[in-house]
Amino acid sequence: MIPTVIGELALLATLGGIGLGLSGWLFGRWRRIQPVRRAGGWFAAGLATVYGLAWLGTVPLGRERLVPPGGELSFCGLDCHLHVGVTRIERGANLGVTVRFRSDARRIDEYPQFLRFEIVDQLGRRWSPADGFVAETLPPGGQFEKELVFSVAPDVVIKGLAVHRPGFAPDYLLAGLGNPLVQRRLMLTLGN
Repeated sequence: MIPTVIGELALLATLGGIGLGLSGWLFGRWRRIQPVRRAGGWFAAGLATVYGLAWLGTVPLGRERLVPPGGELSFCGLDCHLHVGVTRIERGANLGVTVRFRSDARRIDEYPQFLRFEIVDQLGRRWSPADGFVAETLPPGGQFEKELVFSVAPDVVIKGLAVHRPGFAPDYLLAGLGNPLVQRRLMLTLGN
């Protein structure tokens, strides 16, 4: 799977290359230089095709991945410093999931409040926590735990806990782990 920073750089490079190719195509058309026009058009189309195939291979055609019990999901900007794992599960009338947030950053705070949590069952149905979201800021090198409560019936067979960032419109253009649609298919196994 393509790491977030590589996906971001690939998108920027692709957009820059397409812009350069289209500039060559326009210049060749304006100056009536067929080889320049043709090369610019083919270059832009080729880059768009290669990136489109990489996007198709990682976003709609990517498969679900379950992180085994005790594992963590990492969230990245330029560096992957925010880690999320499950420490305890309590199943009764509701489902209580205690989530650990850990930062290995040295200087910058992490913001778990931008994450969204969903329980996913075997049929693909999703439940959000009844108690909202995480409001705390995670200081550099720190960690804390928070219990999330989900209104899930005791007889529902759970696949895992999906943790993702909702993302902005440009995030959906990213190929790989930076895309919110890919993040929704990464789940922490609850071991139930």
